[in-house]
Amino acid sequence: MGHTGQGKGEQSSAIDAGGMMDEKMREFLKVLRASNVGFNVVTSLCPVHKEKTGSFVADFRKGKYQCFGCGVKGDVDESA
Repeated sequence: MGHTGQGKGEQSSAIDAGGMMDEKMREFLKVLRASNVGFNVVTSLCPVHKEKTGSFVADFRKGKYQCFGCGVKGDVDESA
C-alpha cells in the first residue's frame, strides 16, 4: 500500500518518512473499517493533518483513500 502526498508543508515530509507512515495509515484504516462495518465509503478526520471537519474519505469497495484537505491518497491494503 503506497500513498502520495501533495499536501501542505509538513505533511509531505511526514508522508515521505516511508514505512512508518504506511504502517500508521494501515492501522488507521483497520480501525476505520472495523468501526464502520457495513459501510463501503467512510468519511473521517484525516490522520495526517489536523482538521475540524472530516475531509478524509476511504472507499473500501474501490480500495482507495484520499484526503481532500492535504492531498494524501493511496490504496487500501487488503488487510485493512
